[in-house]
Amino acid sequence: MAKEYSVYELNRIQQYIMQMRPVLKKEALFSDGTKDYRDPTEPEAGEKVTIRFRTGRNNVDIVWLCTDCEHYKMKKTESDREFDYYAVEMTMGEEPFYYYFEVASGLLHVFFDRYGVSKERRSGQREPSCTRSLWIVSTMVIRLTMY
Repeated sequence: MAKEYSVYELNRIQQYIMQMRPVLKKEALFSDGTKDYRDPTEPEAGEKVTIRFRTGRNNVDIVWLCTDCEHYKMKKTESDREFDYYAVEMTMGEEPFYYYFEVASGLLHVFFDRYGVSKERRSGQREPSCTRSLWIVSTMVIRLTMY
């Protein structure tokens, strides 16, 4: 015979379930400026660019690419054994494009930018509409000559 629960017991169970926090795999959250996560890596004004974001497999509910003004819902485009990959396509304007990601898993919301995961929003990654700055190119040349 099935066990009967009181309304109070059912309410207590429901509140427990609603307040549970999923375990977010923060170490699985990732994106950078390489071709794997931004294609093309140095878009020109008017060019379409695909920006990708990686999460743990089946670990998040939604991923947004965020600017100061708008949130763009990213679509899950592929999965492998460990990770899900989300993507969104943007058309670059004349001005530099600054962005970060917001990730939701249950009631938990975190932000991801070039510095990593945080509970609060920081200034985001920069998506330049022109080529890299000289100091980045110089650093790359120095690193190449040092090896």
